[in-house]
Amino acid sequence: MTLVSILKEHCKQKPNQIVYTFLEADNVTTLTFAELDQKASSVAANLLKQGAHKSDRIIIALPQGLNYLTAFWGCLYAGLIAVPVLHSINPNHIQRTATITQDTQAKFILANSKTIAAFANIQNKAGSKILTEMNYVDIETISNNESTILLELPKPEDIAFLQYTSGSTSQPKGVIVKHKNLTANLHLLTIAIEVNVNSRLVSWLPLFHDLGLIGKALLVVFAGAQLFLMSPLNFIKNPLVWLETISKYQGTHSYAPNFAYDLCIAESHQLSERQLNLASLQYLVNAAEPIRADTLTRFNEIFKEYGFNPNAWTPGYGMAEATLFITCRASKQSDVSIDTIDTDSLSLGQAVLASKDSLKTKKIVNLGKFQINQELIIVNPETLCTQATRNIGEIWVKGAHICEGYWNLPKLSNETFFTYTKDSENGPWLRTGDLGYLDENGDLFIVSRYKD
Repeated sequence: MTLVSILKEHCKQKPNQIVYTFLEADNVTTLTFAELDQKASSVAANLLKQGAHKSDRIIIALPQGLNYLTAFWGCLYAGLIAVPVLHSINPNHIQRTATITQDTQAKFILANSKTIAAFANIQNKAGSKILTEMNYVDIETISNNESTILLELPKPEDIAFLQYTSGSTSQPKGVIVKHKNLTANLHLLTIAIEVNVNSRLVSWLPLFHDLGLIGKALLVVFAGAQLFLMSPLNFIKNPLVWLETISKYQGTHSYAPNFAYDLCIAESHQLSERQLNLASLQYLVNAAEPIRADTLTRFNEIFKEYGFNPNAWTPGYGMAEATLFITCRASKQSDVSIDTIDTDSLSLGQAVLASKDSLKTKKIVNLGKFQINQELIIVNPETLCTQATRNIGEIWVKGAHICEGYWNLPKLSNETFFTYTKDSENGPWLRTGDLGYLDENGDLFIVSRYKD
């Protein structure tokens, strides 16, 4: 089973059900399962006719929208390896695209006419010569009638796409995500946050990022649900538009990093002018960056009068190397659990709950238990020995959703994805690089990055 076979099955069972809705100003566009299948097939056929071969890497340099999704699915349909990148004509971002293009040895870039023209004007300025040698495919010129090639469905062992890390502390690395990793991780996610055919996901998260692409766009196909998609630029211009969209379309699930909730809090003085009802939210995921306990508290105080249920909060943890999802708070029966830790104990490698006499404390948000079909342990990064409850160490994970390495980086892949503890032959494990601890209930708390 792969995502492609799942989408094909949806086309048989409910071809006219809308899966994607893109919202931009007053313009609303949609794709049904059947329309997505048709457009993806046409993209696939076009790429193959132009000389792309199975497992070729294809750069996707498109703005947020339905064309991005059909381009990505078209690559999957053709057995090609999609490489999502940030859509931008900023010289630094162009250089990053050039670096990724060089690393993947991609042969094609899927873009639109405006992007292709912009790349042509800026290539020399950015010093990105490799982009001048690329074959560009204008997504806007692909006819929906081009799907005349018989497409071979991908297999679970095939590579679906390369997810490049942010590169904020080093050169961006391409995580190799196989079809089997995707289905395994999406299965965990649907269980953890109860996504089903009745779910309505709302997102402004960029599609080149794993949280937006896997956590929203691919998840709704896996579960047969529906996605209401916005542009990240619209959110940045007016953060409350995100909450209004949840309210308007009765969204049941949405995700964002902690900063997004801070922005909504900062703009909350405008709420008196707005109609807002957040009662439909079942899961509001906070992930992708450190989660601040005071953000959750302030959001609760402000938005509870607009129907927000604090039990919807779902602090989560994941990373590209694990496809996406690792843990999240699964219980909706109580408030989010927060540990108040004596900071002196942290420096000693332990997470001791603060007493009334503690002078320095740190609040750490509970990220929940790891899911079925997954193992998680805390390991001393120096001795490689497993740590006891509330002892701080590096988080190690294993399971079918764990990817198998970085593109063209065999040494680093071996050190990161194929590690073993000193006290057990059970493995291999993924070393996450994150430091944390497990409490008495087996719940995960993250303290910092090991490099920090």
